[in-house]
Amino acid sequence: RYTARQEKKERKREMRAYRKMYRRHRTELVKHAKETREWDYGWLYDSTIMQIRHMYEYYSEGNNIFQSEESLNTILEQLQHILDLNDEMNHLWDNYESNVIQNDNGSISVSEEGHKKYEAIKDREQELYEEIYSYIGKFIQYWWD
Repeated sequence: RYTARQEKKERKREMRAYRKMYRRHRTELVKHAKETREWDYGWLYDSTIMQIRHMYEYYSEGNNIFQSEESLNTILEQLQHILDLNDEMNHLWDNYESNVIQNDNGSISVSEEGHKKYEAIKDREQELYEEIYSYIGKFIQYWWD
């Protein structure tokens, strides 16, 4: 059982940890903002995933959190789902081989199989972008403390 003094000490420890994490997140965000690329959709996507990662870390660390355990677990599951989809996105192209064919005249082209694999991966990539952003849109209003 905590005494008032122990609770105050614990709260100060949590706030120190929270502030340290917050400074680290802010530094990462400032660095990212300095590398802005308005012409590149990937920069927007990277910004979004960075914020999701920061939110996940904030909620999972548990410092300065006032959520009930049940709602906290729900938020963590939702954020983790997005991070899992992002992980799949990051590894979509890992095993891709274009299966290039050298033609008789010396030119190269992609085999039919290589083209089908490419199209399948591009389609899955588009599905993942749509799923990630629609999932964020569906639950974003619940991610607050």
